[in-house]
Amino acid sequence: MNDRSAPIMPRRVSRRAWLGRELTVLWAAALGALGMATEPVARADAPYLVADINTTPASSGPRNLVTMNGVAYFVAMTERFGVELWRSDGTAAGTALVVDRFVGPWHPRFSWPENLTAVTDTLVFTTQRVGGLWTSDGTAQGTNRVTIPPGNNLGLISELERVGPVVFFVASFSRLGVELLAYDTRTRTAYLVKDTQVGGASGNPMNLANVGGTLFFTADDGTNGRELWKSDGTQEGTVMVADIEPGPAGSGIAEMTAVNSVLFFQCTESTYGSELWKSDGTPSGTALVRDIVPSTGGSVPHDLEAAGATLFFAASDGVRGIELWKSDGTEPGTVMVADIAAGPASSQPEHITHMNGSVFFSAAPANAGNDLWRSDGTASGTQLVRDINPITSSNPHDLVVLGNELYFVANDGTSGDEVWVSDGTTAGTRRLHDINPGSPSSEPILGTMAAGLVFFGADDGTHGSELWVSDGTGTGTRLLTEIRPGTDSSAPHVLTDFGGVLYLVANDAMNGDELWRSDGTPSGTNLFLDVFPGPGRQSATSSMIVLNDVLYFDHWVTLDTEGLFRTDGTPEGTVLVKEMSTGGAGSLASLHAFNNSLVFVGSDPINGDEPWISDGTPTGTLLLRDIRAGSSDSRPADFTVVDNLVFFSAREDFTGIELWRTDGTPQGTVLVKDVRQGFASSNPSDLVELKGTLLFFADDDVHGRELWRSNGTPQGTSLVTDLAPGPDDGLYFFGIFPMSVRLGNELLFFGLDPIRGPTLWKTDGTAAGTVLVTDLGEELGYNLKRVGNRLFFLTGLSATGYKLWISNGTAGGTTLIKHMSIPPSSPFSSIGNFTDAYGTLYFTIFDYFGGQTLWKSDGTTEGTVQIEAGPDAANPSNLTVVGNRLFFSASDTATGNELWALDLPPANPPGDLNCDGVFNGADIDPFFLALGDPPAYAARFPNCDPLLGDMNNDGRFDGGDIDLFFQCLGGGGCP
Repeated sequence: MNDRSAPIMPRRVSRRAWLGRELTVLWAAALGALGMATEPVARADAPYLVADINTTPASSGPRNLVTMNGVAYFVAMTERFGVELWRSDGTAAGTALVVDRFVGPWHPRFSWPENLTAVTDTLVFTTQRVGGLWTSDGTAQGTNRVTIPPGNNLGLISELERVGPVVFFVASFSRLGVELLAYDTRTRTAYLVKDTQVGGASGNPMNLANVGGTLFFTADDGTNGRELWKSDGTQEGTVMVADIEPGPAGSGIAEMTAVNSVLFFQCTESTYGSELWKSDGTPSGTALVRDIVPSTGGSVPHDLEAAGATLFFAASDGVRGIELWKSDGTEPGTVMVADIAAGPASSQPEHITHMNGSVFFSAAPANAGNDLWRSDGTASGTQLVRDINPITSSNPHDLVVLGNELYFVANDGTSGDEVWVSDGTTAGTRRLHDINPGSPSSEPILGTMAAGLVFFGADDGTHGSELWVSDGTGTGTRLLTEIRPGTDSSAPHVLTDFGGVLYLVANDAMNGDELWRSDGTPSGTNLFLDVFPGPGRQSATSSMIVLNDVLYFDHWVTLDTEGLFRTDGTPEGTVLVKEMSTGGAGSLASLHAFNNSLVFVGSDPINGDEPWISDGTPTGTLLLRDIRAGSSDSRPADFTVVDNLVFFSAREDFTGIELWRTDGTPQGTVLVKDVRQGFASSNPSDLVELKGTLLFFADDDVHGRELWRSNGTPQGTSLVTDLAPGPDDGLYFFGIFPMSVRLGNELLFFGLDPIRGPTLWKTDGTAAGTVLVTDLGEELGYNLKRVGNRLFFLTGLSATGYKLWISNGTAGGTTLIKHMSIPPSSPFSSIGNFTDAYGTLYFTIFDYFGGQTLWKSDGTTEGTVQIEAGPDAANPSNLTVVGNRLFFSASDTATGNELWALDLPPANPPGDLNCDGVFNGADIDPFFLALGDPPAYAARFPNCDPLLGDMNNDGRFDGGDIDLFFQCLGGGGCP
């Protein structure tokens, strides 16, 4: 099977280094959605939308709007690209994605830009999902990640603050902890400004503020507590300004606001409580402005806003409630402006915003609603601008000055929350436009001004939250473009076949993530049960399993508890088996059948994530063992049944991650063997049952990662064979893809031969029976999938693309099906969602330019084709076979991500070992051929699945199926 056209791995290259490089490539591919290139199309198959479960309008949710060089930049979400950076010049044609740096809609590494900061012609921002600092000149090629000094890595970045050409930010920086860094847009370099708390501990800078060209912030140096600091961008010029609260306790500093070259801030310390302070950047110039409330409680100044040389803020003197105040930086010049709600009541000034020498804010006088006010700093000049809602409060908020007008969001009682605009006069204060007609709110997200237009996000009730522009008039206010057209997504997931009906989790926008079922028709696709009434949680169910004609699933019961449920397929037959207190962070998951019970991962605040068992009753649902004592998690994984035992991996403090097993009782839940003795972990993986024995991969630190076997006892747990003699790994770990799979009475798996490199092996569980199937050349193998009596798998290299293979377990029967080329400019590409549909492999491919598509393969080159759905059914995933349909989730521009289906050819009945579509006497010889000589059966019936002979439904085809085969054949009743 060796593809001799592929380059051979250089023998002098370190295998571990080479393996690390190629695994990195594969991780990138696997996380990149799933994909490859364009191939011939099979038009006979026609995927169709089953039901548009969530018909609410889709939303791109534009936000973080900023202006650079007359262009508006913002963040938006689409089905195709996920959350990325966009730009607009105010026209539909000029509104476009800047770059999809991490390709794919729900790629775990899609960017999610934040903290957009414009510096002349450079946009600086962070990305939530990828981490790091980025810059952009507004073009795809000009959008790049900032290079960090060699040997350093940035963690989560926050608090970007521009000071001239330099952008300061806070990030975790290698071994120095969370500290202050800067990016100089002139030299295009990023650097550590200062390690404010020397060593690995973090100074945790925060509250960054530009005051007259100097950066002020707070930090904790480990000696003086959190105090006021300043920086000129150099290490020497980054110093603590003043130790306001002497000693390690530190002072509470917030609301840092610049008034010309003076910093004003709220400070809470032990002498005056929470009061107004100021600083000129020197210790002597850092002082209390006025002790408004002479006690340790304080006036709690907040909503600080500069207006020329005057600071406006809200505070309470303890007598007249929270009102509007001002300060010129002196004690006598710090006074209340007006007692809007006379007496001890509070008018609660909020959203204080400066425009043209006055401040605008929301306030509520006594016996009146909350409306828009303005003040010039005098009592007589503090007035209601307009009573927008005469009946109750209009609640103005999100006040933004754009041009020479104030934009804000308010509710006049008839139009819901809409955009309003004001020039400061009653007559000049008006609703911009009733974007969502009538009483519903358009929920505006006010943004920025560019090219003489105001950009903002809003929802008109038809198109979802999209980008709007306005020239300041109602007629000039319009939807710019529908970035994310169609309806919102129900995002179907956890698709499960229960009695020939599809059960799934979906979100219709009214009920949150709940259990639905479908027979493949629109009328037969309905909400099964609203377990958690109301919008509820997302990802409410993570696991479903059928056992003894009962469907078990996990679901949130309350905001803080998760429960194990069971259903017979009727709402009245759906009951809570066990409610588990999780403290809001539960992880009840990984349901696995074991005899007539379930084993699963359960969590509670006392024991953490541990193995549990349930017989379907409350009293029979119990913790098997608190493996990692206390609330720490043992994180059991890879539950695998072997006769009357369940094997799994778990972490224990003194042994690390090792092999465990349970017989279903607490006393029978024990460590099998500490394969890698001591605190280190052997990391058992790829647990598979073969002929009553467990086979698995592990690293004992002597032989490297190799093949092991176990019967559940320490003495019966041993190395099968050392493929790479000595400490080198004979096997490699690639956790998101299966690396071994059972085929008949053998296990096929990928190895790493010391001489040949990547290889395909098979074993019967003994050293003598572990033999090489074929050499894979230089390409790593992954994603094994048994389909019928053959295996499909992939190999791939970043330079050569990915290849689809098939194997019957012999060298001659292992052949390349098709080489899947990747566009050279594509950074990520892979193939996934391998699904067996009655002997045919269905899978998905992600192409950088064409998106994710649905494919199928019968094991031949000409039979490996794309299933066309035209412009519809984009990004298919969650492939699940139920009866004669292949269900999957997919997106289109009209409906969002919804439930789709594809009709399949009729399935072969159980016992039909010659695959002629009927079960009769002609199947007797193929039955015994498959039972006694699997390779011969595979050669004679290459497209038949020998598991059609599994008459007792135990997941295996063996001698235990003979009696039932003849019983069913003779008309005595099939199981």
